[in-house]
Amino acid sequence: MTDPVGFSDAMAARMHDYVDRALPHAQALESSNLALAEGEILSLADLAERSVKESYGDYLRAAVHAPRERQRREGYQLRQHIHLVPTTLTAQTDAAARDWVASRMGNAGGDVLERFHVIGGRGGRDERLFNDVRDRVLRERRNDIRIIIRFHGGMEAGGEAYIQARLAPSQPGEDPQTTRRAGRWKTFGTTIHEMLHAVTHEDFARGVSGLERSGIAVEGFSEYFTRLLYARLTDRARSDATLRTAVEGASGSFREPPARRAYESLVAKVEEIRDILGGNEENLKVAYFMGRIEYIGLGGWNETEAARRRYPGHRLGAAALLTTDGDGLLRLDYGHVLLGRAGALQLHLGGTMTYLTQGERLGLGGTVALQYSWPDVYVRGAVTAGGSASPGQPFTSSVRLDLMPGVEAGVRVGVVRIGVGTTLLIPVAGGPIDQRVVRLAAGVGASFDF
Repeated sequence: MTDPVGFSDAMAARMHDYVDRALPHAQALESSNLALAEGEILSLADLAERSVKESYGDYLRAAVHAPRERQRREGYQLRQHIHLVPTTLTAQTDAAARDWVASRMGNAGGDVLERFHVIGGRGGRDERLFNDVRDRVLRERRNDIRIIIRFHGGMEAGGEAYIQARLAPSQPGEDPQTTRRAGRWKTFGTTIHEMLHAVTHEDFARGVSGLERSGIAVEGFSEYFTRLLYARLTDRARSDATLRTAVEGASGSFREPPARRAYESLVAKVEEIRDILGGNEENLKVAYFMGRIEYIGLGGWNETEAARRRYPGHRLGAAALLTTDGDGLLRLDYGHVLLGRAGALQLHLGGTMTYLTQGERLGLGGTVALQYSWPDVYVRGAVTAGGSASPGQPFTSSVRLDLMPGVEAGVRVGVVRIGVGTTLLIPVAGGPIDQRVVRLAAGVGASFDF
Protein backbone atom coordinates (compact mmCIF):
# COMPACT_ATOMS: atom_id res chain seq x y z
CA MET A 1 0.00 0.00 0.00
CA THR A 2 1.34 3.44 -0.94
CA ASP A 3 0.25 6.95 0.10
CA PRO A 4 -2.76 6.38 2.38
CA VAL A 5 -3.71 10.07 2.31
CA GLY A 6 -3.65 10.11 -1.48
CA PHE A 7 -5.74 6.96 -1.57
CA SER A 8 -8.28 8.41 0.85
CA ASP A 9 -8.70 11.58 -1.22
CA ALA A 10 -8.84 9.76 -4.56
CA MET A 11 -11.36 7.17 -3.41
CA ALA A 12 -13.52 9.76 -1.65
CA ALA A 13 -13.59 11.82 -4.85
CA ARG A 14 -14.60 8.75 -6.86
CA MET A 15 -17.40 7.95 -4.41
CA HIS A 16 -18.65 11.55 -4.37
CA ASP A 17 -18.92 11.38 -8.15
CA TYR A 18 -20.75 8.06 -7.94
CA VAL A 19 -23.21 9.42 -5.37
CA ASP A 20 -23.78 12.52 -7.52
CA ARG A 21 -24.76 10.32 -10.45
CA ALA A 22 -27.00 7.97 -8.44
CA LEU A 23 -28.75 10.63 -6.37
CA PRO A 24 -31.02 12.35 -8.95
CA HIS A 25 -32.88 9.15 -9.83
CA ALA A 26 -33.31 8.28 -6.15
CA GLN A 27 -34.65 11.78 -5.45
CA ALA A 28 -37.09 11.44 -8.35
CA LEU A 29 -38.39 8.20 -6.87
CA GLU A 30 -38.62 9.79 -3.42
CA SER A 31 -40.83 12.61 -4.71
CA SER A 32 -43.01 10.39 -6.94
CA ASN A 33 -46.57 9.44 -5.99
CA LEU A 34 -46.71 6.71 -8.63
CA ALA A 35 -45.96 3.13 -7.59
CA LEU A 36 -46.62 -0.46 -8.57
CA ALA A 37 -48.75 -2.59 -6.29
CA GLU A 38 -47.09 -5.61 -4.72
CA GLY A 39 -49.40 -7.90 -6.70
CA GLU A 40 -48.17 -6.36 -9.95
CA ILE A 41 -44.56 -6.97 -8.98
CA LEU A 42 -45.27 -10.59 -8.04
CA SER A 43 -47.04 -11.13 -11.37
CA LEU A 44 -43.97 -9.81 -13.20
CA ALA A 45 -41.78 -12.08 -11.06
CA ASP A 46 -43.85 -15.09 -12.15
CA LEU A 47 -43.41 -14.09 -15.79
CA ALA A 48 -39.67 -13.57 -15.27
CA GLU A 49 -39.30 -17.00 -13.68
CA ARG A 50 -41.09 -18.72 -16.57
CA SER A 51 -39.05 -16.78 -19.11
CA VAL A 52 -35.70 -17.69 -17.52
CA LYS A 53 -36.63 -21.37 -17.30
CA GLU A 54 -37.85 -21.43 -20.90
CA SER A 55 -34.78 -19.66 -22.24
CA TYR A 56 -32.04 -21.35 -20.20
CA GLY A 57 -33.86 -24.55 -19.22
CA ASP A 58 -31.57 -26.92 -21.13
CA TYR A 59 -28.60 -25.80 -19.05
CA LEU A 60 -30.54 -25.76 -15.79
CA ARG A 61 -31.80 -29.31 -16.30
CA ALA A 62 -28.35 -30.62 -17.22
CA ALA A 63 -26.60 -29.05 -14.21
CA VAL A 64 -25.25 -31.24 -11.41
CA HIS A 65 -25.65 -29.80 -7.90
CA ALA A 66 -24.62 -30.64 -4.37
CA PRO A 67 -27.49 -32.25 -2.38
CA ARG A 68 -28.19 -29.12 -0.31
CA GLU A 69 -28.37 -26.89 -3.39
CA ARG A 70 -30.53 -29.43 -5.20
CA GLN A 71 -32.93 -29.40 -2.26
CA ARG A 72 -33.03 -25.58 -2.26
CA ARG A 73 -34.04 -25.51 -5.90
CA GLU A 74 -36.84 -28.04 -5.55
CA GLY A 75 -40.11 -26.13 -5.48
CA TYR A 76 -38.33 -22.76 -5.68
CA GLN A 77 -40.63 -19.86 -6.57
CA LEU A 78 -39.20 -16.40 -7.11
CA ARG A 79 -42.36 -14.71 -5.79
CA GLN A 80 -41.71 -16.22 -2.36
CA HIS A 81 -38.40 -14.34 -2.20
CA ILE A 82 -39.61 -10.94 -3.43
CA HIS A 83 -39.77 -8.00 -1.01
CA LEU A 84 -40.36 -4.29 -1.47
CA VAL A 85 -37.42 -1.98 -0.83
CA PRO A 86 -38.05 -0.32 2.58
CA THR A 87 -38.57 3.41 1.98
CA THR A 88 -38.68 4.44 5.64
CA LEU A 89 -35.56 5.42 7.56
CA THR A 90 -34.61 2.67 10.03
CA ALA A 91 -31.54 1.42 11.87
CA GLN A 92 -30.98 -0.99 8.99
CA THR A 93 -30.69 1.93 6.55
CA ASP A 94 -27.24 2.94 7.81
CA ALA A 95 -26.05 -0.67 7.90
CA ALA A 96 -27.14 -1.04 4.27
CA ALA A 97 -25.42 2.27 3.49
CA ARG A 98 -22.09 0.97 4.82
CA ASP A 99 -22.36 -2.14 2.67
CA TRP A 100 -23.40 -0.05 -0.35
CA VAL A 101 -20.40 2.29 -0.10
CA ALA A 102 -17.99 -0.62 0.46
CA SER A 103 -19.27 -2.51 -2.57
CA ARG A 104 -19.08 0.60 -4.78
CA MET A 105 -15.54 1.25 -3.61
CA GLY A 106 -14.67 -2.23 -4.86
CA ASN A 107 -16.56 -2.02 -8.15
CA ALA A 108 -16.51 1.64 -9.20
CA GLY A 109 -13.19 2.30 -7.47
CA GLY A 110 -11.31 -0.82 -8.46
CA ASP A 111 -8.72 1.11 -10.44
CA VAL A 112 -8.08 3.39 -7.43
CA LEU A 113 -7.47 0.34 -5.25
CA GLU A 114 -5.00 -1.00 -7.80
CA ARG A 115 -3.23 2.33 -8.29
CA PHE A 116 -2.52 2.67 -4.57
CA HIS A 117 -1.99 -1.08 -4.04
CA VAL A 118 -4.73 -1.26 -1.41
CA ILE A 119 -6.09 -4.66 -0.38
CA GLY A 120 -9.35 -3.91 1.38
CA GLY A 121 -12.38 -5.91 2.38
CA ARG A 122 -12.84 -8.31 5.28
CA GLY A 123 -9.49 -9.76 6.32
CA GLY A 124 -7.56 -7.71 3.74
CA ARG A 125 -4.15 -6.28 4.57
CA ASP A 126 -5.49 -2.71 4.39
CA GLU A 127 -8.95 -3.39 5.83
CA ARG A 128 -8.65 -0.59 8.40
CA LEU A 129 -7.69 2.03 5.80
CA PHE A 130 -10.45 0.80 3.48
CA ASN A 131 -13.04 1.07 6.26
CA ASP A 132 -11.78 4.51 7.30
CA VAL A 133 -12.37 5.82 3.78
CA ARG A 134 -15.78 4.15 3.68
CA ASP A 135 -16.73 5.87 6.93
CA ARG A 136 -15.40 9.19 5.63
CA VAL A 137 -17.67 8.98 2.59
CA LEU A 138 -20.61 8.12 4.84
CA ARG A 139 -19.93 11.12 7.09
CA GLU A 140 -19.64 13.50 4.16
CA ARG A 141 -22.66 12.23 2.21
CA ARG A 142 -24.81 10.45 4.81
CA ASN A 143 -28.13 12.10 3.97
CA ASP A 144 -27.69 11.61 0.23
CA ILE A 145 -26.70 7.97 0.63
CA ARG A 146 -29.68 7.35 2.89
CA ILE A 147 -31.94 8.54 0.09
CA ILE A 148 -30.17 6.27 -2.40
CA ILE A 149 -30.52 3.26 -0.09
CA ARG A 150 -34.27 3.81 0.38
CA PHE A 151 -35.00 4.59 -3.25
CA HIS A 152 -32.66 2.44 -5.31
CA GLY A 153 -33.99 0.23 -8.07
CA GLY A 154 -33.51 -3.08 -6.29
CA MET A 155 -30.96 -5.48 -4.89
CA GLU A 156 -30.32 -9.09 -3.90
CA ALA A 157 -29.15 -10.12 -0.44
CA GLY A 158 -28.95 -13.56 1.08
CA GLY A 159 -31.07 -15.10 -1.64
CA GLU A 160 -33.87 -12.53 -1.18
CA ALA A 161 -34.77 -9.93 -3.85
CA TYR A 162 -35.74 -6.38 -2.92
CA ILE A 163 -37.71 -4.51 -5.60
CA GLN A 164 -38.44 -0.77 -5.72
CA ALA A 165 -42.17 -0.13 -6.13
CA ARG A 166 -41.90 3.63 -6.77
CA LEU A 167 -41.86 4.82 -10.38
CA ALA A 168 -40.34 8.02 -11.73
CA PRO A 169 -40.89 9.68 -15.13
CA SER A 170 -38.01 9.43 -17.55
CA GLN A 171 -38.50 13.07 -18.56
CA PRO A 172 -40.43 16.11 -17.28
CA GLY A 173 -44.10 16.19 -18.23
CA GLU A 174 -44.34 12.48 -19.00
CA ASP A 175 -47.89 11.17 -18.62
CA PRO A 176 -48.48 8.64 -15.81
CA GLN A 177 -49.54 5.87 -18.21
CA THR A 178 -46.21 6.08 -20.04
CA THR A 179 -44.31 6.16 -16.75
CA ARG A 180 -46.20 3.10 -15.49
CA ARG A 181 -45.64 1.19 -18.73
CA ALA A 182 -41.89 1.91 -18.73
CA GLY A 183 -41.71 1.19 -15.00
CA ARG A 184 -43.25 -2.25 -15.46
CA TRP A 185 -40.67 -3.06 -18.14
CA LYS A 186 -37.86 -1.95 -15.81
CA THR A 187 -39.29 -4.03 -12.98
CA PHE A 188 -39.66 -6.99 -15.32
CA GLY A 189 -35.98 -6.68 -16.21
CA THR A 190 -35.06 -6.46 -12.53
CA THR A 191 -37.02 -9.62 -11.69
CA ILE A 192 -35.31 -11.44 -14.58
CA HIS A 193 -31.98 -10.38 -13.10
CA GLU A 194 -33.00 -11.63 -9.65
CA MET A 195 -34.24 -14.95 -11.05
CA LEU A 196 -30.86 -15.39 -12.73
CA HIS A 197 -29.23 -14.86 -9.34
CA ALA A 198 -31.39 -17.68 -8.00
CA VAL A 199 -30.20 -20.13 -10.68
CA THR A 200 -26.50 -19.22 -10.55
CA HIS A 201 -24.60 -22.47 -10.11
CA GLU A 202 -22.95 -22.69 -6.72
CA ASP A 203 -19.61 -23.69 -8.28
CA PHE A 204 -19.65 -20.61 -10.49
CA ALA A 205 -20.38 -18.31 -7.54
CA ARG A 206 -17.59 -19.95 -5.54
CA GLY A 207 -15.15 -19.88 -8.45
CA VAL A 208 -15.46 -16.15 -9.11
CA SER A 209 -15.82 -15.03 -5.49
CA GLY A 210 -12.19 -13.99 -5.29
CA LEU A 211 -12.26 -12.17 -8.61
CA GLU A 212 -15.09 -9.68 -8.07
CA ARG A 213 -12.95 -6.59 -8.58
CA SER A 214 -11.64 -7.84 -11.90
CA GLY A 215 -15.18 -7.77 -13.25
CA ILE A 216 -15.48 -11.56 -13.50
CA ALA A 217 -18.40 -11.30 -11.11
CA VAL A 218 -21.77 -12.88 -10.51
CA GLU A 219 -23.42 -9.49 -11.05
CA GLY A 220 -21.76 -9.06 -14.42
CA PHE A 221 -22.78 -12.48 -15.70
CA SER A 222 -26.29 -12.14 -14.26
CA GLU A 223 -26.78 -8.83 -16.02
CA TYR A 224 -25.22 -10.15 -19.23
CA PHE A 225 -27.77 -12.97 -19.43
CA THR A 226 -30.53 -10.61 -18.29
CA ARG A 227 -29.83 -8.36 -21.25
CA LEU A 228 -29.83 -11.26 -23.69
CA LEU A 229 -33.23 -12.44 -22.49
CA TYR A 230 -34.64 -8.93 -22.08
CA ALA A 231 -33.67 -8.11 -25.67
CA ARG A 232 -35.29 -11.30 -27.00
CA LEU A 233 -38.50 -10.63 -25.09
CA THR A 234 -38.53 -6.99 -26.17
CA ASP A 235 -38.24 -8.07 -29.79
CA ARG A 236 -40.95 -10.70 -29.32
CA ALA A 237 -43.28 -8.14 -27.73
CA ARG A 238 -43.37 -6.23 -31.03
CA SER A 239 -45.69 -8.85 -32.48
CA ASP A 240 -46.86 -10.75 -29.38
CA ALA A 241 -49.73 -8.76 -27.89
CA THR A 242 -50.24 -11.30 -25.09
CA LEU A 243 -46.67 -10.91 -23.87
CA ARG A 244 -46.83 -7.15 -24.27
CA THR A 245 -50.01 -6.95 -22.17
CA ALA A 246 -48.56 -9.27 -19.51
CA VAL A 247 -45.54 -7.01 -19.08
CA GLU A 248 -47.22 -3.62 -19.47
CA GLY A 249 -50.43 -4.42 -17.61
CA ALA A 250 -52.62 -2.98 -20.35
CA SER A 251 -53.22 -3.50 -24.06
CA GLY A 252 -51.80 -1.08 -26.57
CA SER A 253 -49.48 -0.68 -29.52
CA PHE A 254 -45.79 -1.48 -29.19
CA ARG A 255 -43.47 1.22 -27.89
CA GLU A 256 -39.76 0.65 -27.37
CA PRO A 257 -39.13 -0.38 -23.74
CA PRO A 258 -36.37 1.34 -21.75
CA ALA A 259 -32.90 -0.11 -22.22
CA ARG A 260 -31.06 -1.74 -19.33
CA ARG A 261 -27.98 0.17 -18.20
CA ALA A 262 -26.99 -1.41 -14.88
CA TYR A 263 -23.50 -2.83 -14.27
CA GLU A 264 -22.07 -1.47 -17.52
CA SER A 265 -18.43 -2.05 -16.54
CA LEU A 266 -19.08 -5.60 -15.34
CA VAL A 267 -21.05 -6.51 -18.46
CA ALA A 268 -18.17 -5.12 -20.52
CA LYS A 269 -15.80 -7.52 -18.73
CA VAL A 270 -18.08 -10.46 -19.52
CA GLU A 271 -18.15 -9.37 -23.16
CA GLU A 272 -14.34 -9.31 -23.10
CA ILE A 273 -14.32 -12.92 -21.90
CA ARG A 274 -16.80 -13.85 -24.63
CA ASP A 275 -14.63 -12.20 -27.28
CA ILE A 276 -11.49 -13.91 -25.96
CA LEU A 277 -13.37 -17.19 -26.38
CA GLY A 278 -14.01 -16.34 -30.01
CA GLY A 279 -17.55 -15.14 -29.41
CA ASN A 280 -18.53 -18.50 -27.90
CA GLU A 281 -21.54 -17.67 -25.75
CA GLU A 282 -22.12 -21.35 -24.98
CA ASN A 283 -19.01 -21.40 -22.80
CA LEU A 284 -20.43 -18.58 -20.69
CA LYS A 285 -23.75 -20.41 -20.25
CA VAL A 286 -22.12 -23.72 -19.35
CA ALA A 287 -19.96 -21.94 -16.75
CA TYR A 288 -22.74 -19.84 -15.23
CA PHE A 289 -25.65 -22.28 -15.21
CA MET A 290 -23.78 -25.59 -14.89
CA GLY A 291 -20.76 -24.59 -12.81
CA ARG A 292 -18.28 -25.80 -15.43
CA ILE A 293 -15.99 -22.86 -14.85
CA GLU A 294 -13.10 -24.45 -16.72
CA TYR A 295 -14.97 -23.31 -19.86
CA ILE A 296 -13.98 -19.75 -18.97
CA GLY A 297 -10.49 -20.71 -17.82
CA LEU A 298 -11.17 -21.38 -14.14
CA GLY A 299 -11.25 -24.57 -12.07
CA GLY A 300 -11.71 -28.07 -13.41
CA TRP A 301 -14.25 -30.86 -13.81
CA ASN A 302 -14.18 -34.63 -14.13
CA GLU A 303 -16.35 -37.67 -13.54
CA THR A 304 -15.26 -37.94 -9.92
CA GLU A 305 -16.35 -34.37 -9.24
CA ALA A 306 -19.68 -35.00 -10.97
CA ALA A 307 -20.31 -38.09 -8.85
CA ARG A 308 -19.38 -36.19 -5.69
CA ARG A 309 -22.17 -33.72 -6.34
CA ARG A 310 -24.80 -36.04 -7.76
CA TYR A 311 -24.58 -38.93 -5.28
CA PRO A 312 -24.54 -39.00 -1.46
CA GLY A 313 -21.14 -39.68 0.05
CA HIS A 314 -22.03 -40.49 3.65
CA ARG A 315 -24.19 -42.94 5.57
CA LEU A 316 -25.53 -42.72 9.12
CA GLY A 317 -27.32 -45.72 10.59
CA ALA A 318 -28.48 -47.47 13.73
CA ALA A 319 -29.36 -51.07 14.58
CA ALA A 320 -30.96 -52.91 17.50
CA LEU A 321 -29.95 -56.57 17.86
CA LEU A 322 -30.50 -59.42 20.30
CA THR A 323 -27.77 -61.95 21.07
CA THR A 324 -28.28 -65.69 21.41
CA ASP A 325 -27.84 -65.24 25.16
CA GLY A 326 -30.67 -62.72 25.34
CA ASP A 327 -28.47 -59.65 25.71
CA GLY A 328 -29.14 -56.49 23.73
CA LEU A 329 -26.66 -54.89 21.32
CA LEU A 330 -27.18 -51.37 19.99
CA ARG A 331 -25.07 -49.96 17.15
CA LEU A 332 -24.62 -46.48 15.71
CA ASP A 333 -22.65 -46.43 12.45
CA TYR A 334 -21.17 -43.73 10.25
CA GLY A 335 -19.66 -44.52 6.88
CA HIS A 336 -17.93 -42.42 4.25
CA VAL A 337 -18.01 -43.68 0.66
CA LEU A 338 -14.35 -44.24 -0.06
CA LEU A 339 -14.74 -45.88 -3.48
CA GLY A 340 -17.58 -46.31 -5.95
CA ARG A 341 -19.66 -43.26 -5.09
CA ALA A 342 -21.62 -43.39 -8.34
CA GLY A 343 -21.63 -47.18 -8.62
CA ALA A 344 -23.67 -50.09 -7.34
CA LEU A 345 -20.66 -51.50 -5.46
CA GLN A 346 -19.22 -49.20 -2.80
CA LEU A 347 -16.46 -49.35 -0.21
CA HIS A 348 -17.27 -47.48 3.02
CA LEU A 349 -14.85 -46.46 5.75
CA GLY A 350 -16.13 -45.10 9.04
CA GLY A 351 -16.74 -45.66 12.71
CA THR A 352 -19.12 -47.50 15.04
CA MET A 353 -20.37 -46.96 18.57
CA THR A 354 -21.89 -49.93 20.43
CA TYR A 355 -23.67 -50.67 23.67
CA LEU A 356 -23.92 -54.25 24.97
CA THR A 357 -26.28 -54.79 27.88
CA GLN A 358 -24.12 -57.58 29.30
CA GLY A 359 -21.73 -55.75 31.60
CA GLU A 360 -23.10 -52.43 30.27
CA ARG A 361 -20.23 -52.25 27.80
CA LEU A 362 -19.68 -49.16 25.64
CA GLY A 363 -17.59 -49.66 22.52
CA LEU A 364 -15.94 -47.56 19.85
CA GLY A 365 -14.22 -48.81 16.73
CA GLY A 366 -13.40 -48.41 13.08
CA THR A 367 -15.52 -50.06 10.41
CA VAL A 368 -14.91 -51.06 6.82
CA ALA A 369 -17.95 -52.09 4.77
CA LEU A 370 -18.66 -53.36 1.28
CA GLN A 371 -22.13 -52.54 -0.02
CA TYR A 372 -23.93 -53.56 -3.20
CA SER A 373 -27.15 -51.81 -4.17
CA TRP A 374 -29.88 -52.55 -6.67
CA PRO A 375 -32.59 -49.96 -7.40
CA ASP A 376 -34.80 -51.15 -4.51
CA VAL A 377 -32.70 -53.51 -2.36
CA TYR A 378 -29.18 -53.71 -0.95
CA VAL A 379 -26.78 -56.00 0.87
CA ARG A 380 -23.90 -54.85 3.06
CA GLY A 381 -21.05 -56.72 4.72
CA ALA A 382 -18.94 -55.02 7.36
CA VAL A 383 -16.17 -55.64 9.86
CA THR A 384 -15.67 -53.51 12.98
CA ALA A 385 -12.53 -53.60 15.10
CA GLY A 386 -12.42 -51.63 18.31
CA GLY A 387 -12.37 -51.48 22.04
CA SER A 388 -15.08 -51.65 24.69
CA ALA A 389 -15.25 -51.12 28.43
CA SER A 390 -17.75 -51.00 31.29
CA PRO A 391 -17.98 -47.46 32.75
CA GLY A 392 -18.90 -48.85 36.18
CA GLN A 393 -15.82 -51.10 36.34
CA PRO A 394 -12.09 -50.33 36.61
CA PHE A 395 -10.89 -49.51 33.11
CA THR A 396 -7.84 -51.76 33.18
CA SER A 397 -9.86 -54.82 34.13
CA SER A 398 -12.86 -54.20 31.85
CA VAL A 399 -11.27 -52.88 28.64
CA ARG A 400 -11.47 -55.38 25.81
CA LEU A 401 -10.57 -55.66 22.13
CA ASP A 402 -13.52 -56.82 20.00
CA LEU A 403 -14.00 -57.90 16.41
CA MET A 404 -17.50 -57.72 14.91
CA PRO A 405 -18.09 -59.02 11.37
CA GLY A 406 -21.67 -58.75 10.14
CA VAL A 407 -24.05 -58.64 7.21
CA GLU A 408 -27.26 -56.70 6.55
CA ALA A 409 -29.79 -56.81 3.70
CA GLY A 410 -32.97 -54.90 3.08
CA VAL A 411 -34.89 -52.40 1.00
CA ARG A 412 -34.03 -48.84 -0.01
CA VAL A 413 -36.50 -46.02 -0.48
CA GLY A 414 -34.72 -42.97 -1.82
CA VAL A 415 -31.89 -42.25 0.60
CA VAL A 416 -33.38 -44.41 3.38
CA ARG A 417 -32.39 -48.07 3.90
CA ILE A 418 -34.21 -50.51 6.21
CA GLY A 419 -32.99 -54.06 6.68
CA VAL A 420 -32.34 -57.07 8.88
CA GLY A 421 -28.88 -58.22 9.82
CA THR A 422 -26.64 -60.37 11.92
CA THR A 423 -23.43 -59.56 13.75
CA LEU A 424 -20.89 -61.92 15.24
CA LEU A 425 -19.40 -60.49 18.45
CA ILE A 426 -15.88 -61.88 18.94
CA PRO A 427 -13.96 -60.84 22.07
CA VAL A 428 -10.28 -60.93 21.11
CA ALA A 429 -8.38 -59.92 24.23
CA GLY A 430 -8.92 -58.34 27.62
CA GLY A 431 -11.98 -57.97 29.82
CA PRO A 432 -13.45 -60.47 32.29
CA ILE A 433 -12.74 -64.05 31.26
CA ASP A 434 -16.34 -65.15 31.76
CA GLN A 435 -17.49 -62.57 29.18
CA ARG A 436 -15.06 -63.68 26.45
CA VAL A 437 -17.76 -65.61 24.67
CA VAL A 438 -18.45 -65.46 20.93
CA ARG A 439 -22.07 -64.51 20.35
CA LEU A 440 -24.33 -64.17 17.35
CA ALA A 441 -26.71 -61.21 17.37
CA ALA A 442 -29.58 -60.52 14.97
CA GLY A 443 -31.98 -57.62 14.57
CA VAL A 444 -33.14 -54.69 12.46
CA GLY A 445 -31.32 -51.62 11.23
CA ALA A 446 -32.03 -48.38 9.41
CA SER A 447 -29.79 -45.81 7.78
CA PHE A 448 -29.92 -42.83 5.48
CA ASP A 449 -27.49 -41.57 2.87
CA PHE A 450 -26.47 -37.93 2.67
